Amino acid sequence: MHYIAGTQIKLSGKTISPKKSLQGLTGAQIRKLSTGATVFQKEREQFTPDRTYTLIRVCKDRESENLIYTFSDGIDITPVLFPDVNTAETFISEIKNESIPDYSGVYINRTD
Repeated sequence: MHYIAGTQIKLSGKTISPKKSLQGLTGAQIRKLSTGATVFQKEREQFTPDRTYTLIRVCKDRESENLIYTFSDGIDITPVLFPDVNTAETFISEIKNESIPDYSGVYINRTD
């Protein structure tokens, strides 16, 4: 698990970071990077754009076996259901415009 309690996210109206260079991209590539290209449309709709949210809790939903990632903007609590940790991490990394490190390599070929 890469993202833990205390992780902060801030959603904009697009999935592409304003800092990311668009130079050399075609119109089709730019449209693909827009919000419409995300698989997390339903999850994104639960947040208010341009507010900073903090991940305050991760727990398992007893009824559905999904994971509940609970975010707060200091006023409202926003619980979001994910089927597994990888999906939740992909959602957060998309918002933060980050890549999740590959931790599996750490456990392969260890001699100590």
